Amino acid sequence: MNDFLNLTAVNLDYPLPVIVFNMLLSFFIGLFMAAVYKKNHKGLSYAASFTFTLVLLTVSGSILMMIVGNSLARAFSLFGAFSIIRFRTAVKEVKDIVFVFISLILGMAVGTNNYLIAIISTIFLSLAIVIMSKKNFGSIVKSEILLTFYSGDDQSTKDLMTIFNKYLTNHRLANLVSLKEQKTTEFSYQISLKPEISADQFVKALKGLKGINNIRLVSLENTSES
Repeated sequence: MNDFLNLTAVNLDYPLPVIVFNMLLSFFIGLFMAAVYKKNHKGLSYAASFTFTLVLLTVSGSILMMIVGNSLARAFSLFGAFSIIRFRTAVKEVKDIVFVFISLILGMAVGTNNYLIAIISTIFLSLAIVIMSKKNFGSIVKSEILLTFYSGDDQSTKDLMTIFNKYLTNHRLANLVSLKEQKTTEFSYQISLKPEISADQFVKALKGLKGINNIRLVSLENTSES
């Protein structure tokens, strides 16, 4: 019996209260980061399972570091085992990969008893994420509209430039098609309205020009992320 107890005895590098505390702290940090991710996520690729995984990943990172402890042999054994695992789930957004690393690193900080680093890093990274998300950091904002109309009068085309200079910040001729049977020309422009100008005001001004008809405005994509 004594031999059996000696055989199954466990030498813990961390006291039991520390183990429980580390797991609980990493769990709450994981919950917090998952909430930050959920609140600031943009796009159509959101998945509840990914948010769920962030919490477990933070706790797993903490457990991993407690298992490794100061043993170099354990570290090589664990990372050797992890190298066998193949993750086949494709992460659609680069930002999601960053959240995976953040969750893992914060869990590892807790697992090595670096509580102050873990807490300060959580607060700092969360604030950075919120601020950059609110400011749309890294995005190129555009407000382009495709304008198409028919014109059979050369004078109206000249007057059109006056309207453009008054109501638009920029314009570019995208397409021009001459319709011989109808003795008219189809124009297509990529335009950007001035901030204080509405689409209705611009269309009303165009309708005031003789020879211009079939006016159409099509909104293009407003934001393109680099």
